[in-house]
Amino acid sequence: FEDLAKERNLSATDVDLGLVAKSAIIDSAIGDAAFALAANEVSQPVQGRFGVALLKVSKIEPGTTPAYELVAPKLKRDLAVERAKASISDLYNKMEDERGGGANVLEAAQKAGLKAITIDAVDRSGRGPNGQPVTGLPQG
Repeated sequence: FEDLAKERNLSATDVDLGLVAKSAIIDSAIGDAAFALAANEVSQPVQGRFGVALLKVSKIEPGTTPAYELVAPKLKRDLAVERAKASISDLYNKMEDERGGGANVLEAAQKAGLKAITIDAVDRSGRGPNGQPVTGLPQG
């Protein structure tokens, strides 16, 4: 395995994927073949989606299931972010539908249940013509 890698001028980073879960391997043929190997065993050539591959497993580590208490904060944050993205996407679509129907931004915002604020002038750093920060802008 190592000799073939050297012959093809492949570096260690080209051939060592590190510790990988089966679900992280895009090509199921490659994943199935890799997870059927014993430690330090080299596979026969495996035809995958992206070509032929030789596989070598250097370490096998059993999978673990983390306790809910450890992953709950991340799961809750991820769900909140997904819901927020969906909500923003819905509002965007409502605004675009109204604007496409001839409404101006103020009318479209009103129909979407949003509060529209008119700001006469602001630069990209959130400052007005007088150089002072403009109040009432969304953060970020």
